[in-house]
Amino acid sequence: MTTRALNRIIDTARIHCPGAGEGMMRLEIFNVLKQFFSRTNLWLFEMIVGIQRNSNDYMLDSGQDAAITRLMSINRPRTQPPLPPVYLPTDPLQYLELWTVEGQYGTNEAINPLYSVPRDAILLNAGTKCPIMRIRWNPQADELWIVTLTMNVSDPTDDEGMPNVPDWIVDKYGECITDGVISKLMLQPGKPYSSQAGAAFHGRRHFQSIGQARQDARHMNTYGSQRWAFPQNFNYRRPRIP
Repeated sequence: MTTRALNRIIDTARIHCPGAGEGMMRLEIFNVLKQFFSRTNLWLFEMIVGIQRNSNDYMLDSGQDAAITRLMSINRPRTQPPLPPVYLPTDPLQYLELWTVEGQYGTNEAINPLYSVPRDAILLNAGTKCPIMRIRWNPQADELWIVTLTMNVSDPTDDEGMPNVPDWIVDKYGECITDGVISKLMLQPGKPYSSQAGAAFHGRRHFQSIGQARQDARHMNTYGSQRWAFPQNFNYRRPRIP
C-alpha cells in the first residue's frame, strides 16, 4: 500500500514534470530507491542465525519483499538460549540483548576456546532475497548468532506498483528521493518536461543528500560521536627565529 510519503513524492514530481506518466513515475521511484539504499546502507535488518557444528553455509531468509545486499556485522548474544531475545518492535528490529565484544569476555569465557573463534562470513550471492552466508571458521558447537544486514527494494511490489520500504526512511529522506526522481524524469529525451539544466540541478541535490545519508548511517544517526582531537600535550610550536 502506497504511503503518504510516497504519494507526496509523486505529487511533487508531477508538479516539476507535468505530463509524466504514472507508470513511468513509479518505475523511476523504484530505480531511485534501489540506488539510494545501495549507496547509503540505511535499511538495516537483524536476523537470528542458528549455527551448526557440521555446516558452514546458511541461507538467510528475511521473510520480506526485499533483497539482502550486504553483511554488515555478526554478533553473538551473551545469553543462549532462550529464544526469542528481547527486542524493540520497530522497523528495523533492534535486539536489546547484551552482546559480547572481542577481547571483553568474562573470566570463564576467556579460558574457553569456543568464544575465541572469530565470527567472520561472506555472502555468496548478495542482492537476492535469500543469499547464502558462508562462515569462515565454524565454532564446532551449536549456537546462535545475530547478523546485521542491509536491505534493498525488490520485486514483487504492492498492488499499486510501489516497493515496500520502511516509512521512516521515506519520511526523513523524502526530499532526496524526490530530487532523484525529478532528475531521472527530466533526463528523458523528447518530453515536455525534458531539461538538461533541471536534471543537473536536481541530480546534484540528490547526490549531496545521499552523501549526508551515508554519513548518518555510518554514525548510526548520532551527533559528534566520532569526534577526536589531537592531544594538546603534543601541540607545540617551535620558537620563531627573528
